[in-house]
Amino acid sequence: LEAVEAGGFVCLVLPQVFLMARNAAALRSQISEEFDVRCLVDLTAIRVFEGVGTYNILLIVQRRIEGMFDHAPAQIARVQGFVGQAL
Repeated sequence: LEAVEAGGFVCLVLPQVFLMARNAAALRSQISEEFDVRCLVDLTAIRVFEGVGTYNILLIVQRRIEGMFDHAPAQIARVQGFVGQAL
């Protein structure tokens, strides 16, 4: 996240528990202070990684531009079938 310039995007593939886990609180706080969430994709209904038993999400964030006070709206998607079509 530190390498992202103002207005730049980051796409994170994360376990779903990132949204609630106590040990991820500092990272969630940094994201909420410095970034706008542009898209949250719930991939928990499909297998993303073969042989891995974790539920996943995609989190796409954009670093805020200093002096800009309008926050971009977030899109939320729940994928229940083939992930390629959804993205």
